[in-house]
Amino acid sequence: MRIFLPTFTALLLATSASAQIEPEEPLPAGVVAQLNGDDIPMQAYLEYLYQRFGKRGVREMVGDILVEQEAARYGIVIDEAKVVNQADEREAGMRRGMDEKGFMENLQQNGQDYGMFRNSIEAEIRNELRLSALVMKTRIATDEKVAQLFDRKYGLNGIRMRVRHVVAMPNILRAEAVRAGTEPNAIDMQVLRADAQTRAEQARTRLAAGEDFPTVVTELSHDRVTKDRGGEIQNYNGRLYGPNFRAALDSMQTGEISPVVESGAGFHVLELLERTETRLTDVREELVNEILQSEPNFQEMASLRNSLIDKATLRIF
Repeated sequence: MRIFLPTFTALLLATSASAQIEPEEPLPAGVVAQLNGDDIPMQAYLEYLYQRFGKRGVREMVGDILVEQEAARYGIVIDEAKVVNQADEREAGMRRGMDEKGFMENLQQNGQDYGMFRNSIEAEIRNELRLSALVMKTRIATDEKVAQLFDRKYGLNGIRMRVRHVVAMPNILRAEAVRAGTEPNAIDMQVLRADAQTRAEQARTRLAAGEDFPTVVTELSHDRVTKDRGGEIQNYNGRLYGPNFRAALDSMQTGEISPVVESGAGFHVLELLERTETRLTDVREELVNEILQSEPNFQEMASLRNSLIDKATLRIF
């Protein structure tokens, strides 16, 4: 699983080296290159990198060191076979569409040989695996996280509802008017709001008289997403379309047709198909276990890494 490539490393990989010639004999100690016979010392190269990229590279290196130290403190041991397997997969993805010669030329243009390339991606994978394991070791199922997961799984405050609607949208009426040739500046949105409300009232009248809901949806609703499902909103989360929409549902009985309800999108007529209520106390243990055992995500890993850096006593030249 690829999580991230450190920014500084990515910048270095993107820096192409023109007219590279591999030396026939090893360069002198402390020399990174020779230009027209003149040595370029390692110190000069480091100063160049610092001037070009600033302190970002130091912070990246410090982050890697701290992650490795913290992993050791928690007794985390990286499976090298897993590192090699993931590196092979990553390399295969990077080779896609290139033959061997093209791949090696691409590495050379980015200032790398094959050994440097493999060392780089394997080090990156080790760091990701350490971070992932650290998140699993240190993650806490806070009340806030439990409440957020509860709402996602069981609906806002534990109330999950199946609902379908017919909605008339002023913006859709405007788009239709423009397509019909009306100049945009000539359109009065207040008139279109009134037209949309009238359309919703017509839908409400037909539904209250017992007309088939999907039929009314097909003829009058502007919501293309729900139209093919007879107006049903999949996975309604309690927040979609705002508080007026939710308040109307809270006051309804199953099977009831609502009055016209206005939201930011337009004018709705609702039918409550089903309401299921779940108490947090009944599922809290399940939620805690899910939080603690879930796969670490990028945000968690980046946050942990940054917190290690922020807590460290760090002085940068």
